[in-house]
Amino acid sequence: MYVRRHSRIHEQILLSTLFQLTVGSLLVSCVTIIPLWGFDFWNRIDKNSFNSAMGVLIAFNITFISLRRLLKYPGSQSSAYILPTTAIVFGILVAFNLINRAEYSIQVILLGFITTLSWCYIGYFIGHRYRLQRFALVPLGEALEFRETHGTQFVFLKKPDLGKERFDAVVADLRAKNLTPEWEKFLARCTLSRIPVYHTKQIIESLTGRVKITYLSENEFGSLLPSKFYETIKRFIDFIAALFFFPIFSPFMFLIAILIRLESKGKVVFSQKRMGYRGRIFTLYKFRTMYVEKKRKRIYSRRK
Repeated sequence: MYVRRHSRIHEQILLSTLFQLTVGSLLVSCVTIIPLWGFDFWNRIDKNSFNSAMGVLIAFNITFISLRRLLKYPGSQSSAYILPTTAIVFGILVAFNLINRAEYSIQVILLGFITTLSWCYIGYFIGHRYRLQRFALVPLGEALEFRETHGTQFVFLKKPDLGKERFDAVVADLRAKNLTPEWEKFLARCTLSRIPVYHTKQIIESLTGRVKITYLSENEFGSLLPSKFYETIKRFIDFIAALFFFPIFSPFMFLIAILIRLESKGKVVFSQKRMGYRGRIFTLYKFRTMYVEKKRKRIYSRRK
């Protein structure tokens, strides 16, 4: 039987979201409370500082969970998300206190911000080598086209056997015409060993974010054109909603613009020509979420 990568108990515990979230929450709580009021803080801490500490704890949890979800998107394995995400969440915390005229401790919030930022950066760089996925490729069909992708190492197998090496999953073109019974038995053994077996199409879509069209089919439900009345009402609601929410979100948009400018060089607003309804060309304006790499990162593959 084969062994899946990161299947040992201590690896599962250390790499689990629950463990990292729990340890991080304890660290943030200790750093923001104990240095200021000592271990008997419960009898000495004032109400304003206690409320701020609770707000920092909530902000840390939101920041950590948001970053974990962001890093799951295709091509998003970058530390560039840590500072903007942390700043936005803690900025919302400060804005919430100001809007509600609640008393808070800026010292506690600042300590919580620095601790959260440090924890996220340390966790990212320490866990970088463990987040590099290792896939074993069955060298048949479309699997032969795998050469480079985002944050993944591919190992081409020479025979239907993993040996003593551990992988996150096995990738095979399950529709390949030359998939022999030996390879089929190998894939079955991997499944019984609780090692995931993926079709090449699934991996391509998950790593690149692009869907490969296999074939086109006719529309069995007839015309799906929306009614003219629906289009008019929707446009009216969108316009009114934009006018209503723009003044509310303007301060946050200004803060985001400043953070983007500080994080990397380039324009704050990104514009691009796109094709819309009925093939009409329009200009899209959005906050810049990417940066120009100085050197292209290449993901390698090797033969086993």
